[in-house]
Amino acid sequence: MAIIGTVKIRLTIAALAILTLRAFAQEEAKPSSISFSVKEQATRQTITNHHSYYDYSYSRDVLRKKTVEIEVRNMGRGPAKDVAVSIYWVGVRNSTREPFIYGDDEKSVTVEAGRSQKVTAESPALSEHQLHDVYFGEDVKGGSLAKGYVVEAKYKDVSLPAYFSAGVANLGGGNKFEDLKKKRTSK
Repeated sequence: MAIIGTVKIRLTIAALAILTLRAFAQEEAKPSSISFSVKEQATRQTITNHHSYYDYSYSRDVLRKKTVEIEVRNMGRGPAKDVAVSIYWVGVRNSTREPFIYGDDEKSVTVEAGRSQKVTAESPALSEHQLHDVYFGEDVKGGSLAKGYVVEAKYKDVSLPAYFSAGVANLGGGNKFEDLKKKRTSK
């Protein structure tokens, strides 16, 4: 009888342990527990002078690059696997003032429960030609100018609210940006 009682107690303890482990088992995080923030880290420019004169006239090319840091946070109880972070670099053509997407990048991030993960993205170089002629009074800019970026994140087919940098927010917001994305994919 003592052996049967001991076996029953051990089976009961084992069953309780399994139920407890199931209760605390990590489920994947819900999309509502994922958020992100964006911080601009650096803007670099490289200037190549073609001509420079005594009267302060010049002809030069300017290459610009931006780097941003994206921090993805998981406030859920379980890990968030494969959070897709997309960044679109937006520029403006100097000749027409028309905005366009000149680069994009997508990164996949896994974030543990209650933690955050940082990823860095760098834009492609964007070239602008500047001509400043004091004698003739000309100030001409060609090429394109970097305006900013848009960051989107998606987890489990749920899109999180997009982040628009200051230079892109005044292009007209979401609808204008969606039109730019459609133009880019149609080419």
